[in-house]
Amino acid sequence: MVKTGDLITLDVEARKLELHVSDEELEIRRKSWKAPKSPYSRGYGALFYAACYPSSRGLRLRLFARRGLHS
Repeated sequence: MVKTGDLITLDVEARKLELHVSDEELEIRRKSWKAPKSPYSRGYGALFYAACYPSSRGLRLRLFARRGLHS
C-alpha cells in the first residue's frame, strides 16, 4: 500500500513504523491492489516467491513456520 513519496516515520527505540497516509487513501489503495505475479517460473527465485511470508508477517519462510510458534 506504500507508494513512492509517502512519508514514513521509523522509531527504532519504540519499535514503531508509521505510514503517514489517511485511512481513506489506504482503503482506496487496498481496493485497487492486485498481488504481483512472480517474475520467476522456476529455480530459487520461484521457490522463494512461493514460500516467503510478506513483511507484515515477518519475512520468514513458510517452510520454517510452525503453528502457534513465534520466531
